[in-house]
Amino acid sequence: MLTNTYLKAFDFDSIMCESPYGNLIQLSNGKLYGMTRWGGSHNSGVIFNFDPSNNSYNKLYDFDSINGAIPYGSLFNASDGKLYGMSRLGGVNNFGVVFSFDPSNNNYIKLHDFDSINGSYPWADFIEIIPTGIENLYTKIGVTEFPNPFNNSISIHIEKPNSLLATFVIKSVLGQVVFSIEESKLSNSYTKSIDLSVVSKGIYLLEVIVDGEKRKENCQRVNLNRN
Repeated sequence: MLTNTYLKAFDFDSIMCESPYGNLIQLSNGKLYGMTRWGGSHNSGVIFNFDPSNNSYNKLYDFDSINGAIPYGSLFNASDGKLYGMSRLGGVNNFGVVFSFDPSNNNYIKLHDFDSINGSYPWADFIEIIPTGIENLYTKIGVTEFPNPFNNSISIHIEKPNSLLATFVIKSVLGQVVFSIEESKLSNSYTKSIDLSVVSKGIYLLEVIVDGEKRKENCQRVNLNRN
């Protein structure tokens, strides 16, 4: 039951940590992970976790001038299970670094030193992008789309014998449905042509569901070449 009750769970200080910045992220172990800009052994910030089940705070890593200092932004939990982030200062050139942190063993690795040519003083968060191509969620469906990139239309070919029902959905990267249709009683080899002349240039997600089995693919809209 919500009671709108505020409870102070932990006081930051100059020794353990100071000036937290960015968002907390919760991992599968139930603990919250975050960073501070200052404090720690070198007064350059720390990585910490906090266990909300018992209000337990743990300092996990002390930033320093060599391996990265004064982190800005939030930690990012990537698909490999590691946390990634950036520091605004520190590193070989004192222009900041990219780092990884493994929460399973508290192993910190400096991955990249920024410099004045390839960037400096980062102040942002990471995002993870699925590589362009096919994300095959169910391998039983043989789906190909052509041409890709497409201009005014795209064709979808399915190798699926005696399918009863297929659903085709095309969405924008923001999740907006721009096309959706159901087809029944598919033949052994089936091709569907879809007119997409009204959609804007960009990246779209093609979702094909055949008899409850799903497959997703990325498709790209090229220039319309309109007068």
